Amino acid sequence: MKSRLYLDTRHRDTSRPCPLYLCISRWQRSAFYPLGISLLPSRWDAQARRPKQLPPSVWPERAMFVRLLDAHVSRLELELMRAEMEGELHGLDAIGVRDYLARRMQPDVEGGDLFMPFFTRFARTRRAQGTRVVYLTTLHTLARYGAEKCRFCDLSREWAKRFVTWMEGEGMSVNTRAMRMRHVITALNAAVEEGKIRVSPLRGFRLQTEETRKKDLPVPVLRSLLEEAERTHAVELDFFALSFYLIGMNTGDMLALRDTDMQDGRLRYRRAKTGKLYDIRVEPEAEAIIARHRGTGGRLLDFGTGCQDKVSFTSYLVKRLHRRRDGLSVYWARHSWATVAANDLGLPQDTISRALGHSFGVRVTQVYIDYDTRRVDEANRAVIDFVLGK
Repeated sequence: MKSRLYLDTRHRDTSRPCPLYLCISRWQRSAFYPLGISLLPSRWDAQARRPKQLPPSVWPERAMFVRLLDAHVSRLELELMRAEMEGELHGLDAIGVRDYLARRMQPDVEGGDLFMPFFTRFARTRRAQGTRVVYLTTLHTLARYGAEKCRFCDLSREWAKRFVTWMEGEGMSVNTRAMRMRHVITALNAAVEEGKIRVSPLRGFRLQTEETRKKDLPVPVLRSLLEEAERTHAVELDFFALSFYLIGMNTGDMLALRDTDMQDGRLRYRRAKTGKLYDIRVEPEAEAIIARHRGTGGRLLDFGTGCQDKVSFTSYLVKRLHRRRDGLSVYWARHSWATVAANDLGLPQDTISRALGHSFGVRVTQVYIDYDTRRVDEANRAVIDFVLGK
């Protein structure tokens, strides 16, 4: 194992101080431990990997800076030597050694070193309600696992592996386990940004996932559901059909629509999940359903279920849709629209991505392009006509 000093001048203005790292190399891999010290590039000798020998008139604090730097690096290297001798680094690559060092050297802050209180606060600050709900579900999972007393320094890779194994034993799917761990990793990254910890102990931790089962309906089944909605006006079928006719609009966004969002035969609204603006032409099929369930008091829609919030309405909707078809949900409308557009009509992927509100290409470029919505309008009309057999 070797270590050396490294000044990170990448993506930095060289007229400003850049961060110094201790570069740890082991088994042909390298990892960087932040020293919490910055230095102007003009005062760094990259070849010697030391501060430059500059006269006091140019750099009066050089002697003090070098003494502090050497003392800090010596303390870190002594800790690594001790851990190596006692076998605590056995089997660890450079990243594992870096994470071990971060846990050992990270000082505990009284009342603030526990992970769960930070995760709770982080979860409650998520913007979208749906995101807050899934984060709080992860919080509940952590509590069941007994993580209330875990400090930041306890969340090692070994801890993560044990947590994943426990979730597997609880019957959670591969993707559910990955989602729970992704929430933990995201919270740790936020803790780094806030300065609570120097480096995330789970940085680079690999998440195992598997491809999810597609949630698209065969065209004959989809056509049958849409025709039954037109014939019976059942609330759950009308809601599903409206979602399909509006290119897979989700439940929360549909319930949040206001009268002012619909003008000149178009719906213009901002999606809660991503904050992106949507502009959808309201086709006659969708307009008929909106007319049947027109809301009051500024709300565009009112399905008359008596449910006062999104959670209770979603629960009502899921139960009614499951009676129609096992596993059916409003989300199937979105998947089905995309599948018909791609497989049956052969529409370009960029048009489908634009219709669904997904990003594609270079994000910076998208800022400058005012996309013509006619392509999306034509795509939606084509999908509806194909499914309804027109």
